Amino acid sequence: MKVKKQKEGVEAMASNYIRFDWAMRRLLCATTNFAVLEGLLTTLLQEPITILQLLESE
Repeated sequence: MKVKKQKEGVEAMASNYIRFDWAMRRLLCATTNFAVLEGLLTTLLQEPITILQLLESE
């Protein structure tokens, strides 16, 4: 059935995606990724962002 094949394809494709919250946690935890995080925030907020310091959290 065509509908069933589409649904199976969507489920298989969804399993290949990285969850956004997992990716953000990985990005925010690594201090080596400051440049990537600055670029993301600058693009989203449409103003220059410079990270001076991140506070340690648990």
